Amino acid sequence: MVPMLSFDAVYMLLEYGAMYAGSGLGKKATAFPAMCDKLSDQSEAENRVVVDGKLITSRGPGTSLEFSLAIVEKFLGHEKALEIAKAMLVV
Repeated sequence: MVPMLSFDAVYMLLEYGAMYAGSGLGKKATAFPAMCDKLSDQSEAENRVVVDGKLITSRGPGTSLEFSLAIVEKFLGHEKALEIAKAMLVV
């Protein structure tokens, strides 16, 4: 799994070519608003957190709770993520 928050996502995806059309990776992602124009697939650019297989990306620090819960869900399942979200008063 590769969790990436904000600019980290853009940098790493650029480094590994995932942001360019035809790169073969074909991963959906989101990024910090100023960097979203670098995404080759902008269909998820406005979403706060995007999970595509083992790749989890987020728009920035303001999405850190949602981002963290997405990681918990990936490792421990939806029920555990929901339990934690309720305990934190997120939902």
